Amino acid sequence: MRPFLWLALAVAMIINMTNSLILDGAARDTVGILSGAAAIAVIIALVRTRERRT
Repeated sequence: MRPFLWLALAVAMIINMTNSLILDGAARDTVGILSGAAAIAVIIALVRTRERRT
């Protein structure tokens, strides 16, 4: 599952970076919000699934 989360994070970041180059107007805003929310969700999932060290 962790490799999928890292892949999803990479894809969300790439989409966020290229968003302003490809899209315009409301589509750019919508895609930016959705990919940002996806990136935040993936980061939370990665933090919750990390191994705890004692």
